[in-house]
Amino acid sequence: MTTEFDQYQANLQQIQTTMLYGQANRIPLLKRILLALDQPDLKYPIIHVCGTNGKGSTSLMMSQLLQATGLKVGVFASPALNDPREMIQVNRQFIDYRFFNQAFDQLAAGMGRLGMNWAEISEFEAWFLIAVLYFAQAKVDMAILECGLGGELDATNAIATAAYDVFVHIDYDHMALLGDSIEAIATTKAKIIRAHAQVINYPDQFPVVNAIIETIARERAAHYHSAKLQNVLLTKGNLDGSDVLAKFNGADLKLHLSLAGAFQVANLRTVLTFVASYNRQPIQGPITAEILQNTLKDLRFAGRMQLISQDPLLYGDGGHNPDAFASIVKALKPYEKDYQIIMVLGFLKDKDVLDNLDLLQDLKADYIATTPDNPQRALDADTLRELMQKTLPAANTITAVADPANALVYAKVLAQHLVKPLIFVAGSFYLVKTVVNPGE
Repeated sequence: MTTEFDQYQANLQQIQTTMLYGQANRIPLLKRILLALDQPDLKYPIIHVCGTNGKGSTSLMMSQLLQATGLKVGVFASPALNDPREMIQVNRQFIDYRFFNQAFDQLAAGMGRLGMNWAEISEFEAWFLIAVLYFAQAKVDMAILECGLGGELDATNAIATAAYDVFVHIDYDHMALLGDSIEAIATTKAKIIRAHAQVINYPDQFPVVNAIIETIARERAAHYHSAKLQNVLLTKGNLDGSDVLAKFNGADLKLHLSLAGAFQVANLRTVLTFVASYNRQPIQGPITAEILQNTLKDLRFAGRMQLISQDPLLYGDGGHNPDAFASIVKALKPYEKDYQIIMVLGFLKDKDVLDNLDLLQDLKADYIATTPDNPQRALDADTLRELMQKTLPAANTITAVADPANALVYAKVLAQHLVKPLIFVAGSFYLVKTVVNPGE
């Protein structure tokens, strides 16, 4: 007898692993599929999240705050760390095998009516379409959809409309696909803006990015809100999170944000700007000061500045671009004086490896190069070690251990010989997933 899990595994085999972004404008095709599926994306309001870094953290904060008001909230986000079903969640629960299979069959039937088969859509497109079908089936009150990369040509931009377009930090990334200037990157991302949507913009964008987003919002009769106007003061910050003083409903509000990193305070300003807009017309009850205090202090985000163990002290972060690495270095620098830092690094070869390493030049640490779990795209450990030797003058030692699990064992053995060690694993989600249990 075939179980739902067996059917799920069989269905996964039919989904293509090819990336089709950039080959052509895929949006008209995806819109035709959504139309054949009876527009499931119109059955609930959508928050569309776009940008380079901070999508996951910002989506997590918004989803948990909305859920705390009593809403059923769907989230489509990538990449997954361990289980592909992580990409589709309702109230923080992964889509189960039965509902995945039902949505898969619905999608197959819809494509069949158009004379299409699975070879004609990419893996990301398939998961996006299954997500919007499942959210309709689950009768969510709100859905949060994260762009995979890009904006205008991203699969998620096939949706008919959005209630909110939320922009996180936009920086240089995926330049071969998005353009070689910040103006080009910002323009393609800003083109997700829908007419009459509430547009929420991250507080610390490049000035030209602000101008592009505000201009396109105005052209599309959307309502622009800058998080620059949201006053949040960082009073204490470390790898355990941040204490901040915020203005909320005209009064001072003390908050503890459990997500670590100074950049999370900027993400929080974006979220509080969303909250102010949402509270003008909440679906159910408003997001209150009490909800903010109780929710933000207990957030956990697998693979982002995540505390994995206390003994030894071990953190993991899947950030892979220079903007993310700058945040990692900024978070680690205060620990350099009192801790002996051990960096376990692994990258995909199509990432900005040299730019990331340049940011680590002044960080005194023992470095271990390893090979992320992605045979087609991973940069091998020996090559990474050679690059490290050329670019990391402050390194105590530089070692290559190809297997990520063995690299972590080596780091823990090294830590036993240090007085106050801190192990940090970074460079790729394909690396971090080998040491992170997202269920913790």
